[in-house]
Amino acid sequence: MKPMTKPAVFLDRDGTLIVEHPAPASLGDATMVTLETTVVPALQRLQQAGYALIVVTNQSGIGKGLYTESDYERVTQRLIDLLADHHIGLTAVYHCPHHPTHAHPPYRQACHCRKPNPGLIEQGMQAHGITATGSWIIGDRLTDMRAGQAAGIPGILLLTGHGPHDAPHWHRVAPTLLDAVTQWVLPGRV
Repeated sequence: MKPMTKPAVFLDRDGTLIVEHPAPASLGDATMVTLETTVVPALQRLQQAGYALIVVTNQSGIGKGLYTESDYERVTQRLIDLLADHHIGLTAVYHCPHHPTHAHPPYRQACHCRKPNPGLIEQGMQAHGITATGSWIIGDRLTDMRAGQAAGIPGILLLTGHGPHDAPHWHRVAPTLLDAVTQWVLPGRV
């Protein structure tokens, strides 16, 4: 068996890659997809450095009936298209539609894929030959950081999205995605 040696940056979607609007239903509206500032140069640098770019996102709005899987897919495709305009390709996008208490059956469940659990990260690592060594998770919530910890990868909390609320509770914080990449990820790359 071939050893896994490729690192990745696992990225939260809402509040990290795209602007999160106040109404939860907007997360299923592709017309509202806007990239957070500095996403393009940050991802370009990561891509040039050889990182796999894998999105891991909780989407309990599906399970709550706020938007559909089809709506989610349209938002994802819009994100992919916006990044492709800048020659950025995502390696994969994984989502969890579940919620342990506030979703309709069959989505009402405590699952291994919902962050802070590491299931989405583990799925990406397994499917794409990713090693924890050299990999990172970047997001705007403590749940992202806890998922990274559970998967054995360090996390960087952004001050975009919900980050200002969670920042006092995390040790590695950056104002933007580009700051996270230039201050933490790339300097550690050998």
